[in-house]
Amino acid sequence: MCRLFGMSTGGPRVRAAHWLLDAPRSLRAQSHRMQHGAGLGWFSLGGEPVRDRAPLAAFENADFDLHARNVPSHTFVSHVRDASVGGLTVHNCHPFVMSDRLFAHNGVVKGLDVLRTWMTDVDRAHVAGETDSELVFAYVTAEIRRRGDTTAGIVEAVRRIAAELPVFSLNLLVAEAGRMWALRYPESNELWVLSPGEGGVSGPGRAAGTDGPVPAVVIASEPMDDRPGWRPLQPGELLTVDGLTETSFFPFDPLRHPLRRSDLSIREAASQATAPGTAGPPVAPGTRALTDTSAALSAVTSSGTSATVPSAQASSSAPSAAPSSASSGAPSVAAPVAVGAVPAVPSAVPRPSVPPEGFPSASAKPSDAAGSVAAALSGAARAGAVASNAVLSGATVSSGAGRVRAVASAAIPASGPA
Repeated sequence: MCRLFGMSTGGPRVRAAHWLLDAPRSLRAQSHRMQHGAGLGWFSLGGEPVRDRAPLAAFENADFDLHARNVPSHTFVSHVRDASVGGLTVHNCHPFVMSDRLFAHNGVVKGLDVLRTWMTDVDRAHVAGETDSELVFAYVTAEIRRRGDTTAGIVEAVRRIAAELPVFSLNLLVAEAGRMWALRYPESNELWVLSPGEGGVSGPGRAAGTDGPVPAVVIASEPMDDRPGWRPLQPGELLTVDGLTETSFFPFDPLRHPLRRSDLSIREAASQATAPGTAGPPVAPGTRALTDTSAALSAVTSSGTSATVPSAQASSSAPSAAPSSASSGAPSVAAPVAVGAVPAVPSAVPRPSVPPEGFPSASAKPSDAAGSVAAALSGAARAGAVASNAVLSGATVSSGAGRVRAVASAAIPASGPA
């Protein structure tokens, strides 16, 4: 599945090279399994969000390496893509930028025609690509603007999506200059946090100072090294990070129209498969989990009809035909908002430096009765589950300082995850 990464230092500007490039399970290492695109977002000295992205795997993208090693910021959002909707174009790569915020998403949200009706033409004008992720971000942005508060806007948007649209997973990262929000919802895909009190730092090595490690909150789809302090977010947990202060909210009911893996198309199910090396119970001797895209697709196509991709193993134990694009938002920074004083967001739980035992989790029982939108779309997904993914011809373009890149453009089903 796609991989998310976020980091906040609370002020000091650092480089993210360790987690993006050098850690045992860095984002570059993970991109060998997620090769459809990579992007990195950060905040400039003026507080504007800036991002560079390309439909190219991080491990073969010279710009990704260059920015990871050289760009200093106090807040980062990065993403590697395993596509199942939209072509392999720069407009479909994460992170996205809207209204001075960065956004990245992992999961599947259907009912996109319904989602579009919730927004005005002005709201939709920000959308340049074809993914469910960008539409969700546009709706989240619209709700934040209506409510005048980022946390309340995220909560309201996710509540309505969860109540009215079919959802498999809605894991997301939203970042403003110095602030970050991370959501795991529901339990389908994991999301982890390494807090400063549990070993969270910007990188390894020398004593604190210029380019030395500083305390940091690190968020990732899987533990990126073997530090014991990694903690999985609970299903339904919205973690807010203001500087280095972490607060958890549990404001969401169970999904009204949950999607199962059997409801997804072949390509969607493959993109949500658990990756090798992630935390979880060991596979029994003599067996091998279908954990990557090629294995999942092979299992389905060899059966002649359909197959269920194994679900992600959850554990609470720690463990190119398109050029790259850089963009910047307007030079304004959102005014600080007290995280604990958010209207209509219950169950705020301040995070101490050491997480308490038996941290409560949100219920995730599926509803017995799915709505008409969920039923229709779920049926359509099953009907299309035998279609294979067609890859079209590649092309080359020049990018950067004389570099030449090649990438294949893919014809992928018109609704599903990014």
